[in-house]
Amino acid sequence: MHPPRLALILLAITAVGCRATTLPEQPNMDATVEAYEAPTAEVNPEVAITAAEEWLPTVFSIFLLSRSDIVQDVVIQLQELLGGEPTEDPTAEPVIHLGPLAIQGDGFIDLDIPCSGSDADNPVFDGSNGDFDMTVVIRNTTIDQIVSGVFNDCSTTVSASDTNFPFLFNGGVAVNFGQAVRLDAPSLSQTILFDYFGEFISFDGEIIPDQDFRLTERGIEISFPSPEEDGNVLLLLDLNGAATGFRGSNGTFACNFEEQVCTRGGEPGFSW
Repeated sequence: MHPPRLALILLAITAVGCRATTLPEQPNMDATVEAYEAPTAEVNPEVAITAAEEWLPTVFSIFLLSRSDIVQDVVIQLQELLGGEPTEDPTAEPVIHLGPLAIQGDGFIDLDIPCSGSDADNPVFDGSNGDFDMTVVIRNTTIDQIVSGVFNDCSTTVSASDTNFPFLFNGGVAVNFGQAVRLDAPSLSQTILFDYFGEFISFDGEIIPDQDFRLTERGIEISFPSPEEDGNVLLLLDLNGAATGFRGSNGTFACNFEEQVCTRGGEPGFSW
């Protein structure tokens, strides 16, 4: 969380609210959810070799992408800003407020969020650094578990290890919080699934194409296609972005990539 930046964002947000009988359809993330709940390929030496040679060199940029908290920041702010005032009429529909905006019952909000620019110490929210158009659907005073948005030449920074890394976002994102977000909840779910589609340019000029990953209490999971068969395995990272192992159809493996050995449940696994 970055309170000063959020304060500026909230001042700059423009919102369009609507009470609607037909609400916007959010992206269907069922297949992506299933890929993370039950990866379908086995973890084996070939997977570890491919990870070391092809996946790990790209992991840091994906880790930084996971550190971008634009979506979470906005949803948390909506938790604070949205919410019906108590009513004496128990049959009355809830009223959702966003500043001067009020939505009766179910509805949606389109947010136009200006991006901060590549200088983290001097953010500029005047539209010159692109923007993020985000759609939030609200049902019975809860935010739908999936929110989505589109980045338009969004220049911003991502913080990691006390360093600010510039990023340029172009494309869309769908975010699945696992369940509807209660407006009175103190925090978000510990497991959040992201699916980025488009082109994202990291601090070193690397282009990150379509990419999904899942944040958990323990770190980050990234789905990769198996090099040997149809299906996917998950590469596991800790909260600092270091690779710690894999999860596949044959279980979870803890790996030491320097010593080139993986174990499963404390028992011998394989080496490469």
